[in-house]
Amino acid sequence: MKALLAIKDGFQFRLGDGNSSFWYTNWSDNGILANQVLYVDIHDLQMRVRDVYIDGKFNLNSLYTPIPPEIVNHLNLLPICLNPLVADRYTWKGNLNGIYTARDGYHWLNRIESTNNSIEDISWSWLWHIEAPEKIKFFLWTALHNALPTRAMLSHRRLLSVHVCPRSDIAEETIMHCLRDCEFVKHLWKTIGFTDQTFFHGDNLYAWLRKGCDSPSMFMFLAALWWIWRARNKLCLANELVSPFTISRCIEDYALLVKKCYSQQKSTLANRLVRWNAHDGTDMILNVDGSSIGNPEIYGFGGLIRNSHGAWIRGFAGNIGFSNILHAELLAVYHGLVLAWDMDIKDLICYSDSKTAIKLIGDPINEWHHFAAILQNIKDILARDWRVTVAHTLREGNACADYLAKFGAQNIKVFSTMTTPPDGMNLLLLADASGTWFTR
Repeated sequence: MKALLAIKDGFQFRLGDGNSSFWYTNWSDNGILANQVLYVDIHDLQMRVRDVYIDGKFNLNSLYTPIPPEIVNHLNLLPICLNPLVADRYTWKGNLNGIYTARDGYHWLNRIESTNNSIEDISWSWLWHIEAPEKIKFFLWTALHNALPTRAMLSHRRLLSVHVCPRSDIAEETIMHCLRDCEFVKHLWKTIGFTDQTFFHGDNLYAWLRKGCDSPSMFMFLAALWWIWRARNKLCLANELVSPFTISRCIEDYALLVKKCYSQQKSTLANRLVRWNAHDGTDMILNVDGSSIGNPEIYGFGGLIRNSHGAWIRGFAGNIGFSNILHAELLAVYHGLVLAWDMDIKDLICYSDSKTAIKLIGDPINEWHHFAAILQNIKDILARDWRVTVAHTLREGNACADYLAKFGAQNIKVFSTMTTPPDGMNLLLLADASGTWFTR
């Protein structure tokens, strides 16, 4: 029953055609609106979302029910996208396709069990994409699952009678103590260059390990973890004390080796020159992108229409708040296509650097997908009487759209168009128009 209640929280309401009650459905993910107003006027009882959200904006003045200003502000900042062919429904929020599986339920329950990490969504994909040997990835995975056989863990499982650190005989040998907080180990970290005191702050193992793996000193960080653990095992299993000097030399040599291996692996890939695609001097060109800023991340989207010579025609940007990059990428495509159609452009090529978004647009729509309404709207626009192609571009050829996507994330407007480029963008436009090549 406990698991059932937890899994129930993994479903969320997703708008499609907007045929659900405006007042009595939690369509905004901010609670039922009827509970946030003093009363619902009898004239408004049957109002649906699509009755209030018309032509891309909320027509709240048509309601008889007074709505608090803070609720009005919240609603006006929502990136709503409705389509009459997509039904409102509850979808599984553990993945973007919205379909629940037993595997997703298992991961969802694990996420709840991991709330002590103070991270809303525990993700392991970053770990398996680290540029390091598989044995180090598995070592980190074991540590993050509290499965390293430290004395504290072995004592807890009644496999060992002592639980204190083998070096100090004072503190309990937890994973964090073993890898960072032991005085012997602290000295090692400082010897190899980790002298910033903030490195030793905090007791969140997940956050500490992930920060180390994301740092410029990642190879040294990983090598240190590996050799600190190996030296500890030699002491516990073979009663062999390895000197700090020897350990630090092993760390530095191993870090250099791993870095060299993965750098060589990268250098085997041929350098690729990329520039803005002028499409052989034909058609109008739409570049779109999604982006995020800050922590926690706020997402935005943006894009621009140019002629084949790179001259600015029109731009746009928007803010979608806390969401995800796919949402931003799809909204960028949608709003860009709408803008081009409204400008009576009949020959258009739309470039996005999101292969995922392009694939979803080309595939049949999954009615449970979180963004099914946006995808259906995009397909509806593409099916109109005009010649339009959606194609992939590399990130280096999409710099202007990326600038506008960041611009959108930094502003509060849900959507705005621009007749002139924002300040600071002219050099990017000039580089594209002149055909400047960039190394990928």
